[in-house]
Amino acid sequence: MKSILNIAAVGMLIVGVADPAAAFKFSPAKTRYIAAGPSTATLNGVTLTCTGKFHVVVNKAGKGKITAVSFSGGTGCGTVGVAGLPWAFTATSASTATITNADFTSKGGPCGPANMPVSLGGGVIGYNAAFDQCSHVGLSLTTRPTLTITP
Repeated sequence: MKSILNIAAVGMLIVGVADPAAAFKFSPAKTRYIAAGPSTATLNGVTLTCTGKFHVVVNKAGKGKITAVSFSGGTGCGTVGVAGLPWAFTATSASTATITNADFTSKGGPCGPANMPVSLGGGVIGYNAAFDQCSHVGLSLTTRPTLTITP
């Protein structure tokens, strides 16, 4: 009888330490999204103000990946690139997600690769803080269709 209780206790422990992020997923699933909007980055004292466009694919399990990124608009925006695509895009709570190994390149140098914790609310992906070698990065990308996170 003791061994059955021990096995049950171990099973409950394993369930209790399961990855909490696995409980969250993007919705609607099996959908391709465009996330576009104002994007800024400051590196070595130079600030670029651009329009960013991220292509996001969510599979049937609600897991995401970023498959393409481009920047346009202001002076220098055409020189900003990315490396290491696709980037994993994982829901971590009801209002946050992480872009794994985001890697931005420019003539001024790289910003990344590093994990980028973003907010997601009202269909807008947001980030407003230092990022790796960049002293500041700002993103406010509106998703079409509207991307949400569900438990």
